[in-house]
Amino acid sequence: MSRTLSQWVDYIQTLHARTIDLGLERVAKVWGRFKPATLPPVIAVAGTNGKGSSVSMLDAVYRQAGYYTASFTSPHLLRFNERICLNNTPVDDARLLASFEYIEAVRGNVPLTFFEFNTLLALDLFCRAKPDVILLEVGLGGRLDAVNVVNNKLALITSIGIDHTAWLGDSREQIAIEKAGIIKSSGKAVFADPDIPASAISIAKEKQAEFVQAGAEYSLKKEGQGAQVFTSEHVRLKVFKGLKLEAALAHVQNNRAGVVATIAMLNNYLPVEQAQLRAGLEKQSLRGRLQFFKGKPSTLLDVSHNEASVLAMLDYIDTLELQGRVHAVFGALADKSYGLAYEALKARIKHWYLCDLEGERGQSAQALSTKLFAGTLQTAERPNIGLYTTPQLAYAAANRNAESNDLVLIFGSFYLVGAIIPILTA
Repeated sequence: MSRTLSQWVDYIQTLHARTIDLGLERVAKVWGRFKPATLPPVIAVAGTNGKGSSVSMLDAVYRQAGYYTASFTSPHLLRFNERICLNNTPVDDARLLASFEYIEAVRGNVPLTFFEFNTLLALDLFCRAKPDVILLEVGLGGRLDAVNVVNNKLALITSIGIDHTAWLGDSREQIAIEKAGIIKSSGKAVFADPDIPASAISIAKEKQAEFVQAGAEYSLKKEGQGAQVFTSEHVRLKVFKGLKLEAALAHVQNNRAGVVATIAMLNNYLPVEQAQLRAGLEKQSLRGRLQFFKGKPSTLLDVSHNEASVLAMLDYIDTLELQGRVHAVFGALADKSYGLAYEALKARIKHWYLCDLEGERGQSAQALSTKLFAGTLQTAERPNIGLYTTPQLAYAAANRNAESNDLVLIFGSFYLVGAIIPILTA
């Protein structure tokens, strides 16, 4: 029986009893049935935040240099196809359907999770397309994530923060071990977090990997009117010494520098000239990440879904020098913990529009309100809180109540931001 794309997406969510079941045994068994003898250079990107933007930057630079790129990211904002791109273009339905049927045939009775099936879809499509470079974003952790079934040429580790504690551990040291698990024996690695836990460095050394670390082998330094200059005395990175980059927030600077270091470490395999690097970084953009729409009121979209990303978002809002109030449309999955970021949010935002998110990991606006404001509901400092059944209703209320110099902030889950983007870009 032939299925439509939406039917396939629904179907593969029924193949395994659990949404998340970390481990490589199932995906490796199916991958072994069709993997080619050789693959082009693969870059795997892990980290708590900055994975998607790092993949986007790498893709933009390599395309600028004339390479045919393939990228796998998750989740999507609007269409499932966005997860698997060739030359920054989502694969079409016809090719996706063919790969769905192929993976279904070769998996036999292996009960793949939704993400494992997605990963194998991407790998099948990439094997057929024969790109020059493959960019894989780790879904959860690294060591036991489906993406780790592939023998990457380089592992880029972005930031290490507290998230997904039920699966990865409740300390940065423990989480770093899981993230660094994508580093291959005698492979290459870049640590873009200047404060990388020692446990991650230990993993790289144990695997005898060639690695560079932000703040050690390379760094970004201020020059002139705040411009950032990529510097390194390390022989493996000299190719881009003195590269001037646009000034940005600290976390953006770290991600950008990590991308530059990655490209430098692979320059023998995928040569990139400095002018191509600069042009690619300047052209790169990613929907839903600090995406600002100037207006009356203005609107900001951001898929901040953990403590570190929320604090970075608040730093960005400071740069806007707002004269008015912030109206926050917020929805979060039930397994997300915002920690200290909750306190910073409550201090800055007094007008909240909380919305239900559906699905196995979703939660209601009421549950989110209880989690966020349990200690303030009966106090004089209680914020203005509205509860809505959909993201669209929450956004409409915020937009209706905001004055011309206010900011409507839409942040949290990809599901929330993805629901609002079509309204803003119609």
